[in-house]
Amino acid sequence: MLNSSTVLVSLLVRIITELGESSAGGATIALVNIDPARLYYLPSRLMAETSDHAFLLLNNVNITAVQPPAVRSHIPLLIIELPADNLKHMENVLLLRNIFNYLSVTGRETRQFAIIVSDTVRSADLALLARLFAMLDVLDVLYVIVRTNSITLVQFDNDANSYVQLSVNDTLEQLFPNRFRGRSYTIAWFEEEPLAVRRDNKIVGVDVDMLNIIAKHQNIDLHDTSDQTLQGSKRFFDLATLRTIDKRDDWVHATALYFPNSYTWCVAVPRFYLLDLSGQLFRPFALDLWLLVLVLAGAHAAYGKLLYPCLQRHHPAMGRLLNPQLKLLFRFLHFMMLETYIAMLTKQLEFSHLPLFPKTLQELSRSSIPLLVMPMDLADIVHHIPRHAHQTVGWNRSLSYDPEQFAILVQCDIFERNIEQYTVLLGKRVHNTLYYLIPEPMLETPLVCLHKKDSRVHTLQRYIDRLKEAGVWQYLVSKWTYRPHSPQYSSPIEDPLARKQLYLTLTHLIPVYMIWTQLLLASVAVFLVEHIIHMIGARRERKIYRAPRRGLRKQNTLATLTRLMRKQ
Repeated sequence: MLNSSTVLVSLLVRIITELGESSAGGATIALVNIDPARLYYLPSRLMAETSDHAFLLLNNVNITAVQPPAVRSHIPLLIIELPADNLKHMENVLLLRNIFNYLSVTGRETRQFAIIVSDTVRSADLALLARLFAMLDVLDVLYVIVRTNSITLVQFDNDANSYVQLSVNDTLEQLFPNRFRGRSYTIAWFEEEPLAVRRDNKIVGVDVDMLNIIAKHQNIDLHDTSDQTLQGSKRFFDLATLRTIDKRDDWVHATALYFPNSYTWCVAVPRFYLLDLSGQLFRPFALDLWLLVLVLAGAHAAYGKLLYPCLQRHHPAMGRLLNPQLKLLFRFLHFMMLETYIAMLTKQLEFSHLPLFPKTLQELSRSSIPLLVMPMDLADIVHHIPRHAHQTVGWNRSLSYDPEQFAILVQCDIFERNIEQYTVLLGKRVHNTLYYLIPEPMLETPLVCLHKKDSRVHTLQRYIDRLKEAGVWQYLVSKWTYRPHSPQYSSPIEDPLARKQLYLTLTHLIPVYMIWTQLLLASVAVFLVEHIIHMIGARRERKIYRAPRRGLRKQNTLATLTRLMRKQ
């Protein structure tokens, strides 16, 4: 029969090996307050049998004397020995808090072994110790009672009211189950549309849908609690909000969840236009197409004034051959140009107002529009952006502003609501349609975490991150919010992509001209072939006509000679 030391070492070696296989990076095993008299064998044997892992040996003396390390190590397993005679002392809270703060394991996925060496301690005697661990929000704890000839593994529930005894042959999942289930906590939202808003006495929004998805998969029971029941309450609850964080004393013990979208700030600029009637006459065609029109007009004038008279004098037949075809070509080009121009001009009659406001951050930096930064903590940050430092203006609450004269820094994905709230504070409510949102984010600021030291929130955060990777968060955002990646334009002339479709360019008409020219050349070739065939036929007829006349001349000559000879 194996003694307790061998069983304990083999159990820890198996746990360390399995945790090392599931760990992505280097792992460190921490052993704290290991008594050299009772567990002298434990550190050396663990190091010998798991030589590929790093070990950290600590005791309570050097934990309180030495400053915490600047770089935190990944500690998947923490082994703590607790004296059997001090299990019911409340001073263990300070001891455990010092250990957890020094190793920075709170809020991380760290399994913990609490070892008690005693032959007299019973499993029920560990209830108070389990409550102390629960007070510190440490859930993944396995209590090991080391006796002379055996060891006992004890696992408590989340509330430390009941326990079960486990076997040393149980799997890692059985020894350290998912403690997220069954752990009750409260989630509070600050009302901010579309992230969380009350409609028909229900809280809805992007955040709520995100947590509802997790709740359905993790068997979480959500209860809607009104704001009135929380007023004056001092109970602890976890704050699941991604935008506003209240810093009152009531919320000190709240924990912020990091949702995928942080504060993303864009610039909303007022829309202003220039009436451009004369420019509208030239807008249907792009510059290269106007150049083509000038080239064709010059070619037509050169042909009529220079080339055609020259052909008439020197090659009249060639002139009669080419003139109809070239006239047909010029008339076709004139018809195409005129009809296309009239159609495009009619289509763009509504675009007589040319937008003059900047549509990119680069255009904004070159403009003279002042940039008003209303969040006080961001004014200094924006002022230190080199290309916008000269136009940044801080908000003075004692002054009144005309919102239509300023570009305003707003949150990108809730721009439509944000801009109206800001303009009300400035003294004049302006509808969001009078502003244009530049889709390029100017800056991003992370969320401020008040007290992120809760393993339950850490587990919940992993679910949120996985849903983001699966694209669920992007779907919810597109469902509830206005996306800055597809800004709203009052007309297509404001959209840089749609604006390109308002102009006809050379590439639009060149294929038509090429096909028409090919057909024209083919018709000229057919005409030339027919002309050649006609000339050959006419030449043959002339030869046949000339041949009888030559025979008649010969007969007349012979008759004349015969008469002369007779007279003689």
